[in-house]
Amino acid sequence: MAIKNSSNHRNIQVGSRQYQLSEKLGKGGLSVVHKGVCSKSGQEVALKIIPQRKLIGEYGLHWKKTVAKEVRLCKDLRHKHLIRLLGYDCRAMNNKALIFVQEIAEHGELFDFVKANSKFAQPAAIGIFRQIMLGLQELHKNGIAHRDIKLENLLVGEDFNIKLADFSFSARFKKFKKNPIDAEISMSGGGANSNTTIITPSCNSSSISSSSSSCSDSCSHGLIEKKCIMDTRLGTQGYMAPEIGRGEYDEKIDIYAAGVVLFILLAGFPPFAKTSSLDWWFHKLKQKNYAKFWRAHERNVKFSDEAKVLIQGMLEVDPKDRWTLEQVMESDFLILSECLNNEELVQLFRKIKETKLNTKPCYSSTTYIHARKQQQMTKKTGEKLNQNVLQISE
Repeated sequence: MAIKNSSNHRNIQVGSRQYQLSEKLGKGGLSVVHKGVCSKSGQEVALKIIPQRKLIGEYGLHWKKTVAKEVRLCKDLRHKHLIRLLGYDCRAMNNKALIFVQEIAEHGELFDFVKANSKFAQPAAIGIFRQIMLGLQELHKNGIAHRDIKLENLLVGEDFNIKLADFSFSARFKKFKKNPIDAEISMSGGGANSNTTIITPSCNSSSISSSSSSCSDSCSHGLIEKKCIMDTRLGTQGYMAPEIGRGEYDEKIDIYAAGVVLFILLAGFPPFAKTSSLDWWFHKLKQKNYAKFWRAHERNVKFSDEAKVLIQGMLEVDPKDRWTLEQVMESDFLILSECLNNEELVQLFRKIKETKLNTKPCYSSTTYIHARKQQQMTKKTGEKLNQNVLQISE
């Protein structure tokens, strides 16, 4: 389904609205994302376009379930640090595509700013990291684990706010069921047609609808929590908690990935290449040999004591010992350390964008930060570690 150079698709009907396609914002294995402008309201959005041909067959059925799950999880999320799903249409482009209409992050990926700035001073890193954790806190409050937190999935939106994005790997780690008394009361009332899901976007135009069943899970009073099992091996190497793939795991995998992000913000390179005992750096964390871990890293960059304590807590190999989200939010690093306020962060991001941020790199953040790590990861003998990591010139 070619869109790029086809005049027939310069304007796309999505539900009851028409959008004019603009530049391509990104591309994944399943979808392509374009900037779109609503013809009626002028609202700029991100249009995630998934060809229907990719949703057929045995492999396509898996992705169809993934897409349906993403809609169920995202349709009720409203938070300044989460990319919002504004609407979707399962039968767009004459039944040839499924299109998500999403809030647009006009300043791109946080990765681009990290690459342009090399690393952030601690006050700036704290301001950025706090926004990330506020978004994650909202997800976890709603019983949702992101499961793929990384620099590429942290976008910079309007007013340079950081927003968590891409919930295709997300899953519920707990559900909320109405208690029997509340359920009996609600059954007596009428309900909408379950075959139609309507999500009302923030602009003042009609809602987008599609023929897909809706999810009734919600977070409110009178609900009973029920734990859900997560055991699928997924994520991005370098950010994946070690328990992924060994069996069941919980939402603390997000804490682990966020700890990797924090390290990169402060250092400009990751703490290790992968969660394997063959990785010298990870092995030191597993052994709790923190003195050697930090001594080796601090040949290149210095960390405050508060940062070290928090990162150690977030990168605990045993999830039972790993810090909870509440412990992270109450850490000395976030509460007692000097931090840039929102206005100062906006000024910093704007300066980076105007003076350092040029063309978007043609390789992923994972490739870039692993290559950066290749330059940093040397033993005292000078022997290079992880020789299989791709080297790139900067």
